[in-house]
Amino acid sequence: MKITVIKSKHFLFALLVAFSVSCSTEDGQDGATGPAGADGQNGNANIISSDWIVAQYIGIKPTRSYFTIPAPGLTQEIMDTGIILVYGKQGPEVWNLPLLLPFTGETYSFVCSATGSITVFLDSSDGITPLPYEVSLEKFRYVLIPANMGGRSSLDFKNMPYNEVMDYLDLEY
Repeated sequence: MKITVIKSKHFLFALLVAFSVSCSTEDGQDGATGPAGADGQNGNANIISSDWIVAQYIGIKPTRSYFTIPAPGLTQEIMDTGIILVYGKQGPEVWNLPLLLPFTGETYSFVCSATGSITVFLDSSDGITPLPYEVSLEKFRYVLIPANMGGRSSLDFKNMPYNEVMDYLDLEY
């Protein structure tokens, strides 16, 4: 057994010496620089986002209003497997939907029942009190994230603040 261990040590030492001697610190000359490659796609190439859209509310009854946002990039595949984010804005403040504003008695939500459009609902929080004459959120924006985004889709975009989502996806505010 002792002879096998000694032979193994000698073999490993010989192998180490062979690799050390066979490598040189000097390289040959570098070749000419090749042509520049084409620009790659932006990392958010498959993400679809809208500009801010001014709400055109249609009243159904005193406790509910709604309006529809055209979303031509909203496909059945995104509805089934992607992520749909809708944001409401008033002044500099931006909120994720769905949203309950208890201080105004307003609840904002959205539904995607057909490809190509998103319907935003404004409801009285208690279902009884009429909606205020001036609503809190007047502009809306959507972001559509396909399921094939790879590792990014593992993030919980629906619970991330607006600024973090825009920064992470490299979208304009």
